[in-house]
Amino acid sequence: MFVFRLMVIPTLLVGVCMGSVSSRLPEFYKKFCAERQNLVQELVGMSDEDMVALTKTLALSDVDKLIENAIGTIQIPVGVATNFCIDGCDVLVPMATEENSIVAAASYAAKLARDGGGFYTQVSEQLMIGQIQLINVHNHAQVQKIIEGHKKELLALANQAVPSLKNKKKGALDLNVRNLQTQNGTIGLF
Repeated sequence: MFVFRLMVIPTLLVGVCMGSVSSRLPEFYKKFCAERQNLVQELVGMSDEDMVALTKTLALSDVDKLIENAIGTIQIPVGVATNFCIDGCDVLVPMATEENSIVAAASYAAKLARDGGGFYTQVSEQLMIGQIQLINVHNHAQVQKIIEGHKKELLALANQAVPSLKNKKKGALDLNVRNLQTQNGTIGLF
């Protein structure tokens, strides 16, 4: 069953474009749970096995393979937020929550946004930030000057750690030094 959970929920979450079918489902909340399941299954083309996977809980043996220090599972209801139009495609958005108004609020917000054309996405450049913390430093200004003076060398060392990233014109691109004020004094970060 664990395979279906990894396949079904992300498929819904990324919003399989429903083509000519609208995610605007008036009074969806008034339907019985089984009716909602059948409608979602039909709209997004989920198999019977996929639908069964949504109602099963994970076996402890599977959970132990998914996360460290697993001790059990918690069942959380999965609902579907309606009315979403994202980048011109109607989508149903699954939401796992124990709060009773979250799915309704998301559906209502999507309905309001829909009147203005829906939601549009934009992807910016993917960047990650790494951070190194220096403690027990007595002269932060001097350490900052030393690090900044060796910036090229430090970036080169960082890029040697994972050469495949540098070959793809990725890897360590920049280095900044800053001081963080805490209750226990100043910490140097770079």
